[in-house]
Amino acid sequence: MSIDFAPIIIAIAVSTIVGLILLYFVIKSAVKNALIEDRRFQARVAEEVRRAEAGRAAQSS
Repeated sequence: MSIDFAPIIIAIAVSTIVGLILLYFVIKSAVKNALIEDRRFQARVAEEVRRAEAGRAAQSS
């Protein structure tokens, strides 16, 4: 009585490939969202720096 492992191995391989594909898209989306958030943060910081410089320029005149 022998057990045929081919279907089990194929099922494991297919589920692994599907999992890797899903993981790829999850990571891709997370990186995209992180880059968007980073751009927003940099724009906010740049605006605060501009305001601080304008305030210093107004005080020194």
